[in-house]
Amino acid sequence: GNADPTFTYGVSGLKLSDTRAGVLTGALARDAGETVAGGPYAIKKGTLAANGNYTIDYTGSNLTITARPITVTANPQTKVIGAADPTLTYKVTGTLVGTDSFSGALSRATGETIGTYPIGQGTLSLGGNYTLTYVASSLAIIYGWNGFLQPINDTAHQIGTSESLFKLGSTVPVKFQLKNASGGIVQASALPTFTRSANRGACDSTLSPETPATDPAFTSSTYRWDTNQYIYNFSTKGLTTGEYRIYAVLDDGSANANWVDICLR
Repeated sequence: GNADPTFTYGVSGLKLSDTRAGVLTGALARDAGETVAGGPYAIKKGTLAANGNYTIDYTGSNLTITARPITVTANPQTKVIGAADPTLTYKVTGTLVGTDSFSGALSRATGETIGTYPIGQGTLSLGGNYTLTYVASSLAIIYGWNGFLQPINDTAHQIGTSESLFKLGSTVPVKFQLKNASGGIVQASALPTFTRSANRGACDSTLSPETPATDPAFTSSTYRWDTNQYIYNFSTKGLTTGEYRIYAVLDDGSANANWVDICLR
C-alpha cells in the first residue's frame, strides 16, 4: 500500500571528469505487482541509458513488499441470560489499502450460563498482504436487573424518583429480583451478598419516607431467597444521619454495578 521507494543505484567505471549526471539519463523500473505473495519484484534497467561513450553493464536487484501490520481489538460485550448474542465488534488500528476489507467474523467460546466467555479471532482475516495481531476480549452473560423493590425507591435505575428515607436504628428491607431476557424470574447459582458504603454525606433534597421492616435484621451478609425475590434485612443501628449506598453483589461478575442510595435520619 505504500508508494514505491526511489530506485537508486551505484555507478563505477566513469573516466576522467565524467559524472553520473553527465553520462546517465532515465530511471530504473520494476516488475508490476502490489502483493506480498507476488514478490520479490525484479528491479530492471528501465529507461536508464548512457551517452555514446559508455556501455551499461547492469546488475539488477529486487523490491520486496512486506505485509502491512494491522491490530484488531475485540470490544467487550454483555448480554442478559437467555438473550441472543450481540454482534461481536472490534476496533482496527492501522490502515487498510484501497478497497481491501476483512473477511470472516469473530467468535466466542460456547456456553449460555452465567459467566464470562472469551471472544476469539474466529475466521476474521485480511489475507496474506497483512500481518494481523489480535487482542482478545470477552462476552459476559449476566442476570437481568431492574433495580431494588419497594419500599426502596431505586434512584440508581429510576431517574427522578425521590430518595428513600428511613429512620435511624430501623431495619431496612432490601429486596430485588433477577430475570432472564424474557422477563422470567431466575435464581442465582450462589446467594448474593449485601454490602454498604460508609456515610456519603448529605442526603438528596427530595426524600420519600418509607416503612421499615418489622422482621429481625439479618446477622450475616447473605441475601435470602424468599419465594420469588431476594431479601436482606439491613440493620441501621449504630450508623449516623446521612446518605448510604447499598449493594447487591451477584455471582455474574457485575461486582458493584447493582446499587442504590438511601437516606437515614
